[in-house]
Amino acid sequence: MRSLPALSALATALVLATSSVALAKPPGPAAPVSEADRKFDEALNAMKAGRYAEACPVFAESYQLDPQLGALFTLAECEYNWGKLVLAKTHYVAYLTGVGKLSPEERAKQSARERIAVLQRDTLVRDIPTLAVALREGTQPGGIVKRNGTVMTPDGTPVELDPGEYVIEWTPPVGDPSTRTVTLAIGKTERIELETPKVADDAPKPPPKPVSTGITPRRIATYATGGLAVVAVGTGTVLGILALGKKSDVDANCNGGLCSQDGLDALSSGRTLGWVSTGAFVVAGAAAAVSLILFFTEPRAAERTAPTTAIRF
Repeated sequence: MRSLPALSALATALVLATSSVALAKPPGPAAPVSEADRKFDEALNAMKAGRYAEACPVFAESYQLDPQLGALFTLAECEYNWGKLVLAKTHYVAYLTGVGKLSPEERAKQSARERIAVLQRDTLVRDIPTLAVALREGTQPGGIVKRNGTVMTPDGTPVELDPGEYVIEWTPPVGDPSTRTVTLAIGKTERIELETPKVADDAPKPPPKPVSTGITPRRIATYATGGLAVVAVGTGTVLGILALGKKSDVDANCNGGLCSQDGLDALSSGRTLGWVSTGAFVVAGAAAAVSLILFFTEPRAAERTAPTTAIRF
């Protein structure tokens, strides 16, 4: 940290030199001094050896048992050297608040520590990094956000954190979870914006439209009537030929106006075949006429698809 090592060394030396000096105690009940002193000495020995992770929690216990300002200042120094800058700043501020409540005589005894605490506090205010986590605009609210495993609120507020690496876990209300890692350096401000990942559209899609073959119901009717005309012509032709065949039977079995039974039967069959043949040709003509009308009056493709323009006056 900028310019802090020398200052911290000076403050630590001051702590070690004055650790046995009795300090002013704020009013209020206190735990047995012997236990607080024992823990303070234990923590001080660990701090001298550079074992800050071991010393700082014990300093905190000593202060809780006997809340003296000297113990609070020493705790802040220990946390600073340990790299717990946010806690150190909090305890420097608490120490300065306590010193401000002392009488002039008692405050004078804290003058050296007070000067160091002010410098440390001001430096930490400038150098403690911050991290802001927010949901990007338009992101669906909800979900769970964690910072190093602890649930947090992604409201975009900058939060003071110790320098180091932080893992942001984002479990959105829809979509797959994601993880981002950010490294906070001294004096830096970082911001992370989270958004809901895009989700594949699993909604059922409408079936594809059938490909038009160009055969419309009208065209089918055209083909059907045309086919009927062809069949009717064929039927009429066959029946006409059969009717002509019956005429030869009539000629063979009739003499003048007299006919045998075979002649009468041939005459009756010939007349029936002739009538049916004529009817078939009539049907063929009508079907052919309808087919031609349907064919020549059917709209062409361009006419069927041409857009219409409506004009409103």
